[in-house]
Amino acid sequence: MQYKKIYLALIFLSISFIPAFAQEAEEECNVVDELICVDVAEEFYEDGDIVVISGKVKAVILNTPVSIQVFYGDSFLEPRQVEVAQDGTFTTTIIATGPQWAREGTYLVRAAYSNNIAETNFEFKPAETVVTTTDFFEVDAGSFGTFDVQYTINGGTIKNIQVEPKILGLIVTIAAERDGTMTLELPRSFIDAKNMAGADERYLIFIDGSEITFEETAATRDYRTLKFAFEKGDTQIDIIGTFVIPEFGSYIILTLVLSLLALIVIQQKSKLQIRI
Repeated sequence: MQYKKIYLALIFLSISFIPAFAQEAEEECNVVDELICVDVAEEFYEDGDIVVISGKVKAVILNTPVSIQVFYGDSFLEPRQVEVAQDGTFTTTIIATGPQWAREGTYLVRAAYSNNIAETNFEFKPAETVVTTTDFFEVDAGSFGTFDVQYTINGGTIKNIQVEPKILGLIVTIAAERDGTMTLELPRSFIDAKNMAGADERYLIFIDGSEITFEETAATRDYRTLKFAFEKGDTQIDIIGTFVIPEFGSYIILTLVLSLLALIVIQQKSKLQIRI
């Protein structure tokens, strides 16, 4: 008996909710005061999404379809002739992709039926266009002047390239708006990677401290070309070789020599203090 009461209560509650749902649907597309209404399923769409357009007419006219049009500003995008069901409802879908859907912003949907018009709108974001940039970056080479590094990048921009003596290489600072790739043409006369026998050695490349794999796409007498990928948000790329312009290479060697001499002096002083 107790279960029966619970069952009846659930039925009563479910029936009481039906008018509320009906009222909410009618508020979205109201034909009580208007002869036609139209709505879209979502407020925001992206490239490739299916835009669902639906609505209702108050009075059905035999053999008269609803004319659906989509606009961006003054540009007309999509025409549709949509049949009206016996209950006055209509629906259609549009795939938001292609050259017509190239601009981001507010799109207008207009439904016309027997000289009656209803409108609604939605926001749309097209596929992000990947811009590829090829240019030269002028790198400061100290007393040797400057040298150019030709680069190609997509997904970001190069902010700076500087020589770093401590790693015998270059530090490339980037702003990565999205995942992308970069190609660098490095002049051998300013930076290179060779073994003791003088043969080409592979560079080491780190992005934000993590070593990555890369492809050496070309190696000529004057240049070596490296290609690699980076991820959105990456900022610093370290390219490590075995040689940078002589000024910086000599600087490091001089620093090591001075360090060794200082160590020898300290050791000699320590021995002298022990003898005393």
